[in-house]
Amino acid sequence: RARSVFVGDTVVFNRVLGSILGLIVILQIVILYRQQALIPSSTPDIRDVSGKTIDIVGMPGLGDPSASLAIIEFSDYECPFCARHAVDVLPALKAKWIQAGSVRYVFANLPLQSHPHATVYAKAALCAGDQGKYWEIHDGIFGAVSSGSGGPELVLPPLVKRANLDA
Repeated sequence: RARSVFVGDTVVFNRVLGSILGLIVILQIVILYRQQALIPSSTPDIRDVSGKTIDIVGMPGLGDPSASLAIIEFSDYECPFCARHAVDVLPALKAKWIQAGSVRYVFANLPLQSHPHATVYAKAALCAGDQGKYWEIHDGIFGAVSSGSGGPELVLPPLVKRANLDA
């Protein structure tokens, strides 16, 4: 009986992961369609499912730049579902596929107008990236958002101090 529960958990995890990956691809297509432009990481030649090339130079990325699969996450730092992905799913993706070199993971900021602090968080993460601490701040912001720690004035100062960033 315990074995069937484990298998069931694996099936659920695979379904959730498949849904998330599908959502990421759909968001990618919608954004490309709406912008009618390619989005400006070190692998400049990635093709989406429609065959369009997406320029990811300058976007924060994890994993082997020559991996045969790239996931581009279009995300909003204030989105609770994006925070859930960053806190619950991304660590599993890192452990299983990104660190193994099978997947290149790229983050594209997509702050929504309905989230008043998303742009501030995105700018803070990109500034941290200029100091080599992008992913540390990325994880910290999403962790704070998922726990309801307040707005940028409460979230960012301790993250900046902990990461030892030039403010």
